[in-house]
Amino acid sequence: MYPLKLRATNLCQFSSSAGYHEKPAISWNKTWLPNDFQYAKKYTKKSSSSLSISNSLTSLEFVESQQTEKIRARSAANSCPLTPLGFLERAAIVYGDCPSIVYNNTSYTWSETHTRCLRLASSIVSLGIKRGDVVSVVAPNVPAMCELHFAIPMSGAILNTINLRLDARTISLLLQHSESKLVFVDYQSRSLVLEAVSMFPRNWKRPMLVLIPDDHDDDENEHDQMLYEKMVEEGDPGFDWVRLKVNGNP
Repeated sequence: MYPLKLRATNLCQFSSSAGYHEKPAISWNKTWLPNDFQYAKKYTKKSSSSLSISNSLTSLEFVESQQTEKIRARSAANSCPLTPLGFLERAAIVYGDCPSIVYNNTSYTWSETHTRCLRLASSIVSLGIKRGDVVSVVAPNVPAMCELHFAIPMSGAILNTINLRLDARTISLLLQHSESKLVFVDYQSRSLVLEAVSMFPRNWKRPMLVLIPDDHDDDENEHDQMLYEKMVEEGDPGFDWVRLKVNGNP
C-alpha cells in the first residue's frame, strides 16, 4: 500500500482542559501509513479541531480507496497469473540440456520433458477433455506422474491424484465424486482401477482409461486401454497450452 501524505495542521492542537498544552499549527507535511489512522482517531475527541480532523480522515480514506482501485485494475504490466507451468517453460529455455528426470534406464532433459508434456496435453485435448474437466491419476512416482503434473494443467483440466494404496471401493467413490472424465493408471494398479470402475452405477458414465505400461512390457498391444507413450508420440509438440486468465480462476 502506498504511503499517503496529510498536512498535520490540527493534530497537535490539543485542548488544555484535557491535560495537554496548546501548540501552534504545524505547516510541514507528514507521511501517514494506515496504522496512523488509529493514532489520529484516538486523539480526535481531545483535539480542539475534531471536525477538521474528521474531514481530513474522510478525505484521506477516499484517496486511499481510489489508489486501491487503481492497484486492483489488472493489466499486462501489473498482473501475471502464477502457475508452475511457467517454471517448466523457463527450465526448457535456460536449462534445456540439463537432466530433468532420471529413472532406471530412462532419462530426459528439461527440453525433452517440456516437449513431451506439450504432446501429452495435446492428446488429452483431442480426447474431448475441456477446461475444468477432472483427470485422475493412479500411479506411483514414475516419470509419467511427473509429466502428468504439467500436461494435465496444460490441457486446461484439473489434476486429481489418487493414492494407489486405497481399496477399490474407495477409489470408485473418489472417481465418482470428482466426476473424472479420464484416468491414467499404472500397470500395477490396472486391476484395482478396473474393479473400482466396475462398481459404478449403471447410469453413470465411466471414464476413459489410459494405461501407463512398464518399461519392459512386451505385451503392450494386448491391452484394451489406450497407452501412455502412444499418446505422447501422437501429440502436437507445438500445442498452445491453455493458460490461466486470472489467479484463482482456472
